Amino acid sequence: MSAPEIVLVPVRRCALGTVRPVVCRSGGERTGIAFSSAERLRAALGPDVCSLSLGMHALHEMLADSGVAVVRVDPDAVVSGVRSATARQPDERDARARSGRRSR
Repeated sequence: MSAPEIVLVPVRRCALGTVRPVVCRSGGERTGIAFSSAERLRAALGPDVCSLSLGMHALHEMLADSGVAVVRVDPDAVVSGVRSATARQPDERDARARSGRRSR
């Protein structure tokens, strides 16, 4: 079965309201994840996950900038830690950005 043209992509919120797609490690390789339906997304990552709809081509282009070439659609097992990383809460980098501190 081929991947859908439009997918739901779990995202992390960053400073200034921007978002970035979630990337996991699968067999040592950095991998993007996407879902074909809201039901599959919620089943894998829970009801509080932040996501956006993207075309597969756009997702591949966004991830290519960070060296990610593979996107898994409807992964059976999502790497631990992704659920908490996609919850609707700012991450440590957001706090540093708001305070003017830089990460090292």
